[in-house]
Amino acid sequence: MKKTIFFILILAILIISSTMCIEPPQAKAAVIGPLTHYWVGFIQTSFDVAMPNNLIVQSKDADNNTVMAAGTVTITCSDPKAILPTTTINLLDTGVGSAIVYFGTPGTQTITVTNATNSAITGTITVTVSPIHFNIAVTPTTITAGESVNVTVTALDYQDNVLTNLGNQGYGAAIEFSSTDTQAVLPAQGSQSRLISGTRVFNITLNTAGSQTITATNRDFNLVKVTSQIITVNAPATPTPSTSPTPTPEESTPTPAESPTGTPANTSTQSPIQEPTDETQPLQTTNDAMQTLLIAAALAAIITIIIVVLLTLKKTGKLPRSKKSANLPPPPPPPQ
Repeated sequence: MKKTIFFILILAILIISSTMCIEPPQAKAAVIGPLTHYWVGFIQTSFDVAMPNNLIVQSKDADNNTVMAAGTVTITCSDPKAILPTTTINLLDTGVGSAIVYFGTPGTQTITVTNATNSAITGTITVTVSPIHFNIAVTPTTITAGESVNVTVTALDYQDNVLTNLGNQGYGAAIEFSSTDTQAVLPAQGSQSRLISGTRVFNITLNTAGSQTITATNRDFNLVKVTSQIITVNAPATPTPSTSPTPTPEESTPTPAESPTGTPANTSTQSPIQEPTDETQPLQTTNDAMQTLLIAAALAAIITIIIVVLLTLKKTGKLPRSKKSANLPPPPPPPQ
């Protein structure tokens, strides 16, 4: 019995020792095969028109192992309105490359990458692109020609969320404006016509009377556009003519032209004839009376002198007498 137990213990020790001496099998290293296709994917999980999407490309072998090798692939898209800032991707030594893609048409779209030297090596991905739209609001909706309106444009996704990232990487934020008013003053192209975080208020002047509208179109994705409601543009008010009476030629007084120094310039060599007024008539009458008195005094003086001369001549006897006067009686003596 003791021998049997001893034999079993020895056998167990031998089995355990032999098990410890056996090395575990080594894992078989993967064998990377030649490049057979590309894996294509996006970082994003949802896709909207005009929004940037990060495309990832990896080189793969037949067993989907990543092939660590540089290379170049070209990119194409089924969306004719898509914007591909670059049409080629240079893969790194790790066999991985990336690019930005903007879809321009809603619906099912497919991206294909193709090896630049072997067109049989390709990769594809198909996604569903959601539409976006613009909302436009104009205030006020009734103005007079020559006045301005405020136009608010906002970019929204299909769930009416504001696309705050629109244009952050260069495309999708530029707006082109047009109007039924061909004389309208629209925002200039450039930084003044770009959305900021998906929205912006623009100032537009309408100059033609009538019912007018304004249209905002995405410059990069022209399928995205919106037209405003009717804006009523009234014609400017006509000035009311003056009701003051027109002066007659007798009542009108010509205004003399002013010289460069600011004083009235003499535009005629003859002074205008002024009719005597009631204020000048008494003065004129006084002058006439004075002239009459002066003339009368002068005549009286002349007559007096003549009489004195005659009397003197007569007294001295030098005044000749006519024959008729000799027969006349002498004049009476002068009173004493």
